[in-house]
Amino acid sequence: MQRVGFEYIVKAVLEFPREEIEFLRDSALTHYDAVCQGTAIPGHGAFLHGALVCRDGELLIKVSWTWRELDLCLKILEMAPFASMAHADEAEKLSLVWTLQQAFRQALQEMTIESNQLNTDHSG
Repeated sequence: MQRVGFEYIVKAVLEFPREEIEFLRDSALTHYDAVCQGTAIPGHGAFLHGALVCRDGELLIKVSWTWRELDLCLKILEMAPFASMAHADEAEKLSLVWTLQQAFRQALQEMTIESNQLNTDHSG
């Protein structure tokens, strides 16, 4: 074996109001895909569940998520308009879904740029 370089994995550091993480978790639980459901159920890959449990009682939750985790959030949000959300009317729910989708897409774009900069071979 010969080491030929390094690869850096970029994570986005994001802050959410607790109710937004709860909305994502609730949407994941009702999602058709088992991988999306798994993000909200205790166990391996349960980053939405972990964000809530590890920060119990906090109103503003700070997370550090990978590209894959953000991409899964976008997939969860595809079905979110059909999920229930306590104390929110349909217009509020759709507005929240749109706002989160835009934020995740922006974060993914920025992460791709950052990853490309970090992982470009500067040896030559």
